[in-house]
Formats: sequence, structure tokens, C-alpha cells
Amino acid sequence: MDIEFVRTVLGWCALVNIGLFLIWFLVFMTAHDAVYKIHGLWFSISKKDKVENMN
Repeated sequence: MDIEFVRTVLGWCALVNIGLFLIWFLVFMTAHDAVYKIHGLWFSISKKDKVENMN
């Protein structure tokens, strides 16, 4: 295993991570209410709590 192979693998890992982050960001921005509803089922959160915690 040479340094060029490791560099190539890490480069592809970085691209995959950036792609996943962009997909997550776009889903969160376009479907905020749906994401909030799903997370609301998993965790006991409310929009009021979210706003109060931001201040």
C-alpha cells in the first residue's frame, strides 16, 4: 500500500462525505417540516423548545 493509494482512497471518502452532507442539507432545507415530524417521533421536542433554546 503506497501513499498514492491512500491519497486516492481518502480523496474518494472526502467526496462521498461532501455529497452526503449536501444531500442532507438539501433535504433538511426543502422538507424541514417532514424532517421535524420524523425527529419529533424519536425525541420529545417541540418548536417552542427549539426557539427558546436558540436565545
